[in-house]
Amino acid sequence: MSVRTVLLEHENKRLKEALVNEKKKRQRGKPLLLEAPTEYDGGAIFWSLKKSLEKKEKAEKRAKKERMLEERKRTHVIAKEIKLHTQAEKQLQKLAKKTPAPRKNTSKNKGKPKAITIESSTDEEELDEASDEEVSLMEMGAATPARSRRSRNINLPTRFRN
Repeated sequence: MSVRTVLLEHENKRLKEALVNEKKKRQRGKPLLLEAPTEYDGGAIFWSLKKSLEKKEKAEKRAKKERMLEERKRTHVIAKEIKLHTQAEKQLQKLAKKTPAPRKNTSKNKGKPKAITIESSTDEEELDEASDEEVSLMEMGAATPARSRRSRNINLPTRFRN
């Protein structure tokens, strides 16, 4: 009986070792994406699954990026066309508003030009509207400071002054 147990244990141990060896042999491998190099000189070529997968992913990313750029260009072109179209419509609307409807001239002075009146402002009115600084400059005989369209004083930096 003890001999049988020893034999069974020995057989069991050998079967376990055989099973481990079989599992090691059966390691599942992935097929390499083998592409022949353009300039093959007959030397050794080392293939790497990781590198081939990285190349494939890089190519996919590049293609995706190119597609995105093309899509973005198309949307920009479409947006530009829409913008130009709306601007043209606005200009047409402005022109339609500016062009007055033809009026019937019922006045007695047909063909005669109207008298043009020019408003002249006095020096006193200008002084009233001017600031204290401008008044002091005017009294001294200096030129009045430049003004913007919104009647604000334009002060030049010192490097641009005389």
